[in-house]
Amino acid sequence: MLEARILTRNCLENGFWIGGLIDDGKKFVDQMIQDEQKRRASRGQLLFEKQIQLDADAEKKLRDWMKPRKHWHESKTLNPKGVADGGSFDGAYLFYAELSVDAHPGLESLSRYLARDNDAQLDFEPKINLEEVIDTLHLHAYSLLTVLVGVDQMLGHGANELMAKLTEEFQGLERAARAQIKRGPRGSRYSTKM
Repeated sequence: MLEARILTRNCLENGFWIGGLIDDGKKFVDQMIQDEQKRRASRGQLLFEKQIQLDADAEKKLRDWMKPRKHWHESKTLNPKGVADGGSFDGAYLFYAELSVDAHPGLESLSRYLARDNDAQLDFEPKINLEEVIDTLHLHAYSLLTVLVGVDQMLGHGANELMAKLTEEFQGLERAARAQIKRGPRGSRYSTKM
């Protein structure tokens, strides 16, 4: 489940960047370039800070590459909250923040793996929470549709009928899954409780 939520988070982040491209065009492209410059310069500097032993030729090439790019350290980085804030997908950041809980090793995300009858033991095959599965699938479909609609809008295709059909199909699957939860599968590993 954690892996699915982390992948969903990454897809949603791609949606934020697409929204930035739609909303701000070249200005956002320039911000992306600055972000890349800062990150590349920081990675190069990290090799020297950690005193990684490099081949003399490789170290010289890296130093020669970094010297004319010193100003890259002054570039600004992008972050998902900043990119989403005020843009086309502003409200979606709430979902991203919720999914971020599972992207980092914290007590909340790792609590799934504590045995229910004994909190001191790990359960490497915990019961699957069907509500959480549906929530994750919903967020994943939302993030995929966000990316698809955004790219479609950027390309000017206007595939509104296809998007409406995909959305309707997803909603039907979601209703069926919720009905299954209410029936409660007998003898299943699925659980609707945390």
